[in-house]
Amino acid sequence: MRPRRCGRTPLRALSVLYGGTPRSSSARAPVSDIDLEAARQHGLRVPEDLAVMSFDDTLVAAMACPPLSAVRQPFEELGHEATRVLVHMAEGRPPASSRIELATELVLRTSTSVRRPVGTEPVGTE
Repeated sequence: MRPRRCGRTPLRALSVLYGGTPRSSSARAPVSDIDLEAARQHGLRVPEDLAVMSFDDTLVAAMACPPLSAVRQPFEELGHEATRVLVHMAEGRPPASSRIELATELVLRTSTSVRRPVGTEPVGTE
């Protein structure tokens, strides 16, 4: 199943967010709306001009160019918890809580960078 694109062409979401021209190195738009090749074609560099994050840390995210930073979910633990809740419900016991939080992991790769104040350069690039 392909992610929904919200009817926008690649980078259209960025144009809408920034009134025509991206002015920030990060945008709050689904990765499915951001085509890395389209970003390159528009002269945007990842991560210098545009920081991109993925959710679920898929193999595709790890193999993208550049590799995407991601939020990794604990799928095995998620499956165990879901099974436990379903067994309890099948036995007529209500879930202990309507909400279960599982720890995620931040996987940093080269699609994101530390934001620097305008006019500052990293050491060694003068």
